[in-house]
Amino acid sequence: MSICPTITPPSTTATNHPLASQRSITFAKATRVLPLVLAALLVALGSPAQAQDDKNTKRQQEMEERRAERMAKAQERREQLQDPEFVRKSAWWNQERNIADLSLSASQRSTADAALVRFVNSGQERQEASHATQKAFFDALGTGATAAELAPKRDAMLGAMGAHSRANAELRIEVMTALTAEQRTKIATDKVRLLRADWGGKRSPLRQQRPASGANPKN
Repeated sequence: MSICPTITPPSTTATNHPLASQRSITFAKATRVLPLVLAALLVALGSPAQAQDDKNTKRQQEMEERRAERMAKAQERREQLQDPEFVRKSAWWNQERNIADLSLSASQRSTADAALVRFVNSGQERQEASHATQKAFFDALGTGATAAELAPKRDAMLGAMGAHSRANAELRIEVMTALTAEQRTKIATDKVRLLRADWGGKRSPLRQQRPASGANPKN
């Protein structure tokens, strides 16, 4: 018979142990907080599809902003071209380089200014007439109108479309006949662009020209 005493190690799984209780509480808190942390992380990072959608939306917004900016500038330009004073200041006969090259007098420039003001003031009326006659013609094409009934609308449309060309030609006549023969010859020789360009069009020489890059530039 053994005389050695039997030693029983303390149990580490007792539920009333302070350390075990603390571990249980910590684990319970972690199980509640972890899903919230993961959810917040997913929201912050976003899914690849959501990220691409956000990128596309931002790109679309930027395109819309650029389009709106271009439209605003175009509208501003249209309003400027309807202002006789703005157009008069940018007319080629009021530019210092041309005044010096052609020896333009104040009287000649004043005559040209008056013709230009009349041209600009009548531009809105011509534009409205052109749009109205075009609409009437194309609307009539979609009806049962006969060729004889369409002919007057066609003629009205073509007449309104030609009104700008006629007004532009009259402007040229008034401006050029205010110049001397020598001045007109110099324009035809050295500044032919002023004769051939559409004075009232998109690339009109009425707009401010670039500074001269040479001693005697060809225009």
